[in-house]
Amino acid sequence: MKTTLLTTMLIATVSLAIGQNQMTIAHTGLTPTNVLNVEAGDTIEFIYGSGGSHPMTEGWPNTGEASYPQPFVTQTVTASNPSKLFTLEVEGTYFFHCGSNPTRTANYGKIVVGNGGSPAGVENHEVQQYQAYPNPVINVITIEGIVGTAVIVSINGKTVMTMEGSSADVSQLPSGIYFVESEEGRTKFIKK
Repeated sequence: MKTTLLTTMLIATVSLAIGQNQMTIAHTGLTPTNVLNVEAGDTIEFIYGSGGSHPMTEGWPNTGEASYPQPFVTQTVTASNPSKLFTLEVEGTYFFHCGSNPTRTANYGKIVVGNGGSPAGVENHEVQQYQAYPNPVINVITIEGIVGTAVIVSINGKTVMTMEGSSADVSQLPSGIYFVESEEGRTKFIKK
């Protein structure tokens, strides 16, 4: 009897924890809210609500908001795959939108990941924000304040090149949003 009771209590606790970090995604928007405050390592569940495929992907295209300190990795829900469980292990602020409907701001969301009960935000990080110019860029990007080695990361979180010093030729990169990251700081730029 004790074993059965303990198992029942454990299942109820897990269901409650997951239920607090759920977001239903539909063409009409995100419910119950478009902002989740979670702890690092908490389980988050995206639930399919309606419409077509919802690949929730990095950033807010209309405003240029980008996740910090790292990009949001795409999480997709569909009618045939109606639930997606994932965790965010790094404190920060993660901005995402439905890649199928990039101009529909009702499908823009944010997850603030804290540690120890206090949500983290950009202002809580000691990491320097570099300045990138020209931004948008066609050929050569210059990152003001960078010293040494840094990496250029795609919006999907993949390292696409390494840069030495403060400038890099990015003419071979496809158009899109990229991040320059080093141990000391980071910035975002747009490649035309």
